[in-house]
Amino acid sequence: MVIGAIRSIDQVFTNIINNAIDAMADKGGELSIQIDKKKDFPDFLEIKIADTGHGIPEVIKDKIFEPFVSGRERGTGLGLAITKRIIDAHGGMIEIESYTSGTIFTIALKFATKENK
Repeated sequence: MVIGAIRSIDQVFTNIINNAIDAMADKGGELSIQIDKKKDFPDFLEIKIADTGHGIPEVIKDKIFEPFVSGRERGTGLGLAITKRIIDAHGGMIEIESYTSGTIFTIALKFATKENK
């Protein structure tokens, strides 16, 4: 178990997975999710969501978590901004690696303990 509001955390994964599906819409691809303890922060659960889509354009990669920044023609640019705010509000971490062959989002959320439930 991790610390978090279920609806907010659900929104995080919905945003990232929907973006991955959109990135693979033209040619298909694979979506994978890996869950493990975070090696350098053992009090955190690490979730990696990877896709084999087209990747995030280089020109927006550094701004991808800012509002109104989108790599899609019809995107609002709010999904990943909201995702980052939710993760930050939960004391978590989110990182992104993106290449022309896909994108990996790494999310870390603190494990729940008796003291912080």
